[in-house]
Amino acid sequence: MDSRADPEFPRGQKNGGVVVLACTVDAKGKPQQVRVVHSLSQPFDKNAVRAVEQYRFAPAMLEGDPAPKPVAVAVHIEVNFRRY
Repeated sequence: MDSRADPEFPRGQKNGGVVVLACTVDAKGKPQQVRVVHSLSQPFDKNAVRAVEQYRFAPAMLEGDPAPKPVAVAVHIEVNFRRY
């Protein structure tokens, strides 16, 4: 991953946990069609999606002739919410 935004812990929430998201990382390394696969609650889900939409990845590369080329790939991302 090239860059990542930390999700904001929602106000008024006491316990954290994990939100699992699914998306497609396009050939430019940008997440597309981000959706919740495993929910904690609406405030956590919303903040997780917002953070992942800002992520930037190194694109997946498909070997080819004469050179590899970037391709889109489907991924699952776990976003952990913890109080420190």
